[in-house]
Amino acid sequence: MVAPDTLRLMSRQFLEMFDLSRWAEWFAQLDREFLFLLALPFVVAVIGLWASFLEKDREDGEDGK
Repeated sequence: MVAPDTLRLMSRQFLEMFDLSRWAEWFAQLDREFLFLLALPFVVAVIGLWASFLEKDREDGEDGK
């Protein structure tokens, strides 16, 4: 039967997505410039959230809460 073989193959491919050694190999093969561009949106998001938190904290301090 084709269906069980297909499901077995799909589950194996799905589990490969969570294989940390394969992710480490992939990251090791990337150029540093590409890694920088890959990480940049996350860094900008973290800085934006941090600034928003600091601004909210400053506003709460002015209200006397």
